[in-house]
Amino acid sequence: MNPLRKLSPAVERYRALPTGKRRGVAAGGGCCGCITIPLLLFFLLAVIAAIVSPSKTEAPTVKPVAVEQPQSDAPKETSAPPSKEPSSEEPPSREPEKPVLPGQLAQLEVKERAPKTGYDRKKFGWRQDTDGNGCDTRNDVFRRDFTNITVKAGTGGCIILGGTFTSSYSGQTLQFDRAANNIDVDHMVALSDAWQTGASTWDDAKRRQFANDPLNLIATEAALNRQKGASDAATWLPPNKAYRCEYVARQVAVKEKYGLWVKPAEKDAIENVLNGCEVKTFTKSVDWPAKGVGREVLEKPTPMPAPAKPEKTQAPVTPKPSPVPAPKKEERRPRKPAPEPKKPVQRSHFKNCREAWNAGAAPLLRGEPGYSPKLDGDSDGIACEKRPK
Repeated sequence: MNPLRKLSPAVERYRALPTGKRRGVAAGGGCCGCITIPLLLFFLLAVIAAIVSPSKTEAPTVKPVAVEQPQSDAPKETSAPPSKEPSSEEPPSREPEKPVLPGQLAQLEVKERAPKTGYDRKKFGWRQDTDGNGCDTRNDVFRRDFTNITVKAGTGGCIILGGTFTSSYSGQTLQFDRAANNIDVDHMVALSDAWQTGASTWDDAKRRQFANDPLNLIATEAALNRQKGASDAATWLPPNKAYRCEYVARQVAVKEKYGLWVKPAEKDAIENVLNGCEVKTFTKSVDWPAKGVGREVLEKPTPMPAPAKPEKTQAPVTPKPSPVPAPKKEERRPRKPAPEPKKPVQRSHFKNCREAWNAGAAPLLRGEPGYSPKLDGDSDGIACEKRPK
């Protein structure tokens, strides 16, 4: 609105007068001259006020605004701000927690397999009598893991000929037959696997201790021992699922004892098994039993020779006299007496088993004259067990 419209009616009347009369009014005294000056001042103030502060009815400054949609009779739906509390249907996304490694497994270093360069099974000194009890390690395992044991006489209880065996790997009960060789001794952590996870840097004494440690040894079927080979827990587990907890826990105990590491896949496989186990660490005693203690040990008696049968004696016959002497017959030559059997020749050494058998001294036991480790191919304390063809 024009600011001049705010002026009083007197001002309007003043503006409507002719120019000559306006001057007269301004120059004349009285009321008209008194009103003109204040009205002019008021007019100026009104103009200034209109410029400084625009009227409320003046159109507002145009600003960019969002185009409003035509209103409808239905009430508008207002979107609620997102709630911070998680919905019961859709749980909030978060990083999965890493499982805690159980027991001794958490102590093992995890890294990839080292090269097999330089590996030789003989470097571990397997089957040596490291505990000094007079028996080699293989027979020590049999004495610990078998029942109803039969040993060979004269070996101090060290040569196991037979026994009853329940396999932890399969759960089967078997009869051990030394001649059939149906039972083996398995290294829980294979020698080859140990070589590739730290044993390549050991000295001979530590490798010998590892290979003959009762913690790392168990009797099992020969077929399963060959099936396992040098596998770790990632590639082979016992068919008997009830034994798998103890199997992997015992492997971890061996590796923790000797500072061996585990491969990533091996660690995952062991952890998967232990997650379903009540006991996650192996603490069972596996030491060798003392000789003749804890097992029924039966010595096979040495076969005694059968007593000689008494010779039959004939009744004496009275010779009948003959009236006429019979003509002399040619005398028969007496038969040569049968040669006496050769006695076994006891010698300090034999070149080979054929010579020992020809001398009647085979088989040879450890400690007997003529026994030599080179003639004892399987190191069981019995040399030249079978006669060479």
